[in-house]
Amino acid sequence: VETLADTSRTYEGMVVGPREPGALERLFMGTIATRVMRTAQCPVFIPRHVGDKSKGRPKLIVGVDLSKNSYDWMIQQAGEWATILGGTLDAVYMLANPAVSGIRNAYVREAALKEWQADQEPLRVRLAKSMECIDEAHRGESRVEGGDPENDLVSLSSEYDFIVVGNLEHSGLKGYLLGSVTSHVVRSAHCDVITLPAAAYLEQLSLE
Repeated sequence: VETLADTSRTYEGMVVGPREPGALERLFMGTIATRVMRTAQCPVFIPRHVGDKSKGRPKLIVGVDLSKNSYDWMIQQAGEWATILGGTLDAVYMLANPAVSGIRNAYVREAALKEWQADQEPLRVRLAKSMECIDEAHRGESRVEGGDPENDLVSLSSEYDFIVVGNLEHSGLKGYLLGSVTSHVVRSAHCDVITLPAAAYLEQLSLE
């Protein structure tokens, strides 16, 4: 893993298989793909899809966090992948699940959800603004969704051919207790995964 991470500095991309180690190794160390993408200095492609690709133009989705300084860069990089692959790119910002699922009355629940979505419209507009860097031929939707980022991004991946995520992760005890959205996507996505070296990008920003 260390050798692959060091080697990644001299390449524009790396392909790593999604091999799952034994349960004990996975508990303490994670999958090989996850460990490589954490420290890689280039994009890492993890093929997860089994079976025929969908017909037509590939569909990509990039998961971004508007609270981090890397989201513009993430969208730009994902847009370049969409161009290379000849596909279209959607962007999604996944927020913690709105407190509407516990409302039993369907009418009240639907009204509360619409109100929540209206409150998030400024975020969607901000996301759409960032997406303007992508050519219209490859630019898709800007989505702000309520849900659990770790699990709902995986569910969302079933609608796409590729999911793009950054390699920023929690570290130490926080990482052990909370897990990582990216690691979960790498392990469980229903489509191929592309991870971007957002950690290296933010480190470079801090040095400038």
